[in-house]
Amino acid sequence: MVARFVAAEEAITRLGSALEMNWTVFRPTLVYDCVHDKNIAVIARFIQNYSFFPLLGEASGLRQPVHADDLAEACIMALNQPVTFCRAYNVSGGETLSYRQMVERIFSSLGKPARFLIIPAWLFRGAIRVIMLLPGKRNMTPEMAMRMNIDLCFDHADATRDFGFLPRLFLPYCEDPK
Repeated sequence: MVARFVAAEEAITRLGSALEMNWTVFRPTLVYDCVHDKNIAVIARFIQNYSFFPLLGEASGLRQPVHADDLAEACIMALNQPVTFCRAYNVSGGETLSYRQMVERIFSSLGKPARFLIIPAWLFRGAIRVIMLLPGKRNMTPEMAMRMNIDLCFDHADATRDFGFLPRLFLPYCEDPK
């Protein structure tokens, strides 16, 4: 997927240059909206249904969830700023949390105590392969779980400098902390 994103960004750069057209690309981190996203909302639904969440090891990989409204606001703010033309920006959330801390925050927002089932990597891989056989679960892969322990953070300082991007802290379900 990363290779496809890189290729798409390169294609936008080439096409924009060929057409002498301004463009701005955003590279958002984990996007959530508290309802329709495929990250935070999915975790919340799992917690609502089962009152626990499975973790692979320490789940120490760092995340910067960015709210969809902050991403939309970034698009509007950058729209008429010539400094943003023909540039790409990382757009990340207002705080950095470990994967485990992020899930703890989701538990808290749902008014539930955090309950984790810590699973060793070998068992997790096998369980995911079995789950993939269930209807509607074919898109799950062992690699998805392995990323719980990988840092996926990006600096958005350029976006802050160039068009005033100031994302909110991570608060699912979904108070507006601004």
